[in-house]
Parts: sequence; structure tokens; C-alpha cells
Amino acid sequence: MLTINQHPVVAADYGERTDRSVESQLAALASEIAERLEEMEQIKEHAGGVLVNKLGNVRSISPPSFRIIIQLLHGNTAALSSFGHQAALRGLLPSAPNSSPSSAVYGSRLSKQTVYLEMSNEMAKVRRIFPLVVEHFESLRANALAHEDPMSNSDAIREGREATG
Repeated sequence: MLTINQHPVVAADYGERTDRSVESQLAALASEIAERLEEMEQIKEHAGGVLVNKLGNVRSISPPSFRIIIQLLHGNTAALSSFGHQAALRGLLPSAPNSSPSSAVYGSRLSKQTVYLEMSNEMAKVRRIFPLVVEHFESLRANALAHEDPMSNSDAIREGREATG
């Protein structure tokens, strides 16, 4: 039996078995990832290594961006939800040690502008490593924003004129 750090490596478990250790589950997932990287290497030499290197670079530059890139490459579109929705999901800013209760920043709700600025800063960091992924993300994001509000500009103008006159 194959072991890593004295933990047996078995097929990946997606919740069916609860008797396996976390280390065993992680080792099984690492084995699957290695298998996929080997497939990439067979399709194009060094492709798997280049991907691992890029992902490692993103992780070292920005852990939040790493999670976003992994989600996007996997097909998870949670990062495309509205900034207001993302801010609501994240809730409150953490309280700073020794901060006053009336602090305007700590302990207050996140705004969608805060989430937008954070996302913009993270994507700027990643653009140097994965420019095409960031371009694709921005395109998907623009498309999501276009469909977020079903009212078109002409409908909004018409509705505004009706309300004022």
C-alpha cells in the first residue's frame, strides 16, 4: 500500500466514508491532481509544470486571488456574483484590537465599493501571471453585470420621465 507520511493513500472519497483521515483524503486528491498534470505533460511537454508554477506564483502574490483563480478554472461562478451580494455574504469587517466601538471602519458592514476595490486590486496582481484568465473573468463579470439589472437604459429613462412628468 502506498503511504505518504505514514498515511495510506486510497481512492478519493467524496463523503461516502467517514473513517479516513484528513491526510489520507488530501493525499488521494494530490494523487488525482498529479494524474491530471501527467495528462497535461503528455498532451504538451512542460504544460503541467508551467501551470503549477503559475498557480504557485499567484498563491505567493495573493492567496485570495489564488482561490478566485481555482474557482474560475473549476467553473465555479461565485466570484461573478454582484459586489453587493459578495459584501453581504462576507458580512462585517473584523474588529481591530483596541478599537473604539464607534470606529467607522472596524465592525461596520462591507460596502460593494470595498469588494470592488479589493477585486480590482487582486485582479491587477494576477494579470501579470494569468492575463487571459483575468481578461476572461472581466468579460464574464461584465456579462453578469449586464444581466444583473433587467431594466435597460431606455426603460430607465422612460420610467424617470413618467415619474417626473
